[in-house]
Amino acid sequence: MHDSVNRDLAAPSGDGRRFHLAASPSVERPVPSLPDLDLPLDHLSPTIAVMSLHNSRNRKGQLSLDRYTQPRAVHLYEIEFFTQTGGVAVVDDCQYPISRGDVRFHRPGQIVWSHVHYECYAMRLALDGRLPEPGAYQPLFHNTYLDAIPCFMSVSSPESYARLLDDMLRLWINPQPGSELLLKSKTLELICLLYKDAVQLNVLGGSQRLTDTVTRAMDYIAAHFCEPVRLTDIAAAVNLSPYHFHRQFTRAVTMTPLAYLTRVRIEQARELLLTTRMPVSEIAPACGFESPSYFTRVFRGLTGQTPGMFRRHRQLF
Repeated sequence: MHDSVNRDLAAPSGDGRRFHLAASPSVERPVPSLPDLDLPLDHLSPTIAVMSLHNSRNRKGQLSLDRYTQPRAVHLYEIEFFTQTGGVAVVDDCQYPISRGDVRFHRPGQIVWSHVHYECYAMRLALDGRLPEPGAYQPLFHNTYLDAIPCFMSVSSPESYARLLDDMLRLWINPQPGSELLLKSKTLELICLLYKDAVQLNVLGGSQRLTDTVTRAMDYIAAHFCEPVRLTDIAAAVNLSPYHFHRQFTRAVTMTPLAYLTRVRIEQARELLLTTRMPVSEIAPACGFESPSYFTRVFRGLTGQTPGMFRRHRQLF
């Protein structure tokens, strides 16, 4: 199956240190050939088998820098969201230094192990809603969304994932009437977030990760889009000169900071148009536009419709 592991791993910090790992045993049983099945979107019904917040510190709270987990075969689908930088994740012999905001997406049949320390939210789930017998494997499911998600990636907004997973963990630990349905919906939301970040990663060529600077800039824009934000304001919030910030953000996100700000404002405006009776004259300043006429011009340029047309064609009331 797999040879025993006996290799040096480069430290995630890139400072020249290396981890020397003693030989560890291979997976005891060979992984059977798993069926490949299409899973249409209307059959995607994730059920969580187990969920936890895993911390690889020892019982005394000390970091265990010389430890690694035993290689194992994955039976169910698994999602791990890392909340701290440290350690190395290994998936089918590919090594991934772990940073805060990274996600590992395991599929049945993969061989995984880790060099600790790290901390992560972890869950095992059946994507079709049917948990197999202990020791059995789920099939390999395929659809547009699942196939886009790589086995390891960095996400664009770690805070969004942390909030969602914290809510899910609370529901898992203290179930109430309706918790199972709510957990299912939140798991679908998690898969949607992964899909959107995977699409962004593909746009970036699969090799770049959003830097902490870009992530903080996106968070700043999300918190201040209704204000008269300028490029200099965003750059100051991330402690960069406007020139260097503009270049870094545009390279990572494939649009300028002000174009991204405009997109956020328009998305909020679309939501207000469809969920409230606010007049356009009030929606414009609520979304950071200097005047209703300018808002209408920008909205039409991006959507092909005026705000009024958009509301009439899509609003339910």
